[in-house]
Amino acid sequence: MKDERDNSRAPTPTLAQGALSLALAPAAGGAVAGFACRGRPVLRAPAAGARHADQLACFPLVPFSNRVRDGVFCYRGREIRLPPNHFDPHPLHGDGWQAVWQVSEASATVAGLAYEHAGRAGWPWPYRAEQSFTLEPRGLAARLVLRNLAAEPFPAGLGFHPYFPRAGARLTTDLDGVWLSDATRIPTEWAELPAHWNFSRGLALAGLDIDHCFTGWSGEAILSWPYGSCRITAPPPLDKLVIYVPPGEDFFCIEPVSNVNDGFNLRSRGVPATGVRDLAPGEAFAVEMRLLLEGAW
Repeated sequence: MKDERDNSRAPTPTLAQGALSLALAPAAGGAVAGFACRGRPVLRAPAAGARHADQLACFPLVPFSNRVRDGVFCYRGREIRLPPNHFDPHPLHGDGWQAVWQVSEASATVAGLAYEHAGRAGWPWPYRAEQSFTLEPRGLAARLVLRNLAAEPFPAGLGFHPYFPRAGARLTTDLDGVWLSDATRIPTEWAELPAHWNFSRGLALAGLDIDHCFTGWSGEAILSWPYGSCRITAPPPLDKLVIYVPPGEDFFCIEPVSNVNDGFNLRSRGVPATGVRDLAPGEAFAVEMRLLLEGAW
């Protein structure tokens, strides 16, 4: 499928706080274009010419995280069909990451972005999404809010999709299980955490091939490099973690999310604890994530 997105129009707000800098790309899916400390990338530095959210440093997952099998699910007796939106065989990550967002607030250390989805073929329910970013003395706080503008409920999930530099990286966190997947990355069964993915003692990411949703996340993960570390924290309902470590790439992703992959269909099959939430008309759903730098940097 040809990628015909053109998200190159809006200005890029830039924030600064001490040694930290943050650049946003509202027109590219409300993405973070860069987050650095003294010029060293904390999130991956995009390649020259990158202009889409999945080529940048971090983007919002709204109104759901990850894939929906074949783009079809049923909700309250109604079949919903989502159009393909990537080179993946299954639609993924909702609408927000491919939309143009508006700047709602901007100062030296705080910025806000907003996007309104009108409701159309595909995701049929209108909603408003808002992001806020605050540069703190040693890190970044991000907040994502989804509000139902429809006259009926709809299912929802939220999350963040940050990319990190891979060279020399280790991941330390606590998890209790993983959704095993088929060849197209759709979950097939839950299993206890395999011994070879013992993240609790710190696992080097070089040479790994992972694209799974993990459960029982403690809400804290530590990424460490030879020059410093980054502590990721996210309170519930971001109690699941998608870990994406693609072979042969110079990045990896640690994604705090509220719903498991293909959660809409898993819930329809009676699978418990998918994290899918029903939003009533006018109801808002908010999540937060912090990136705290530790060590020298």
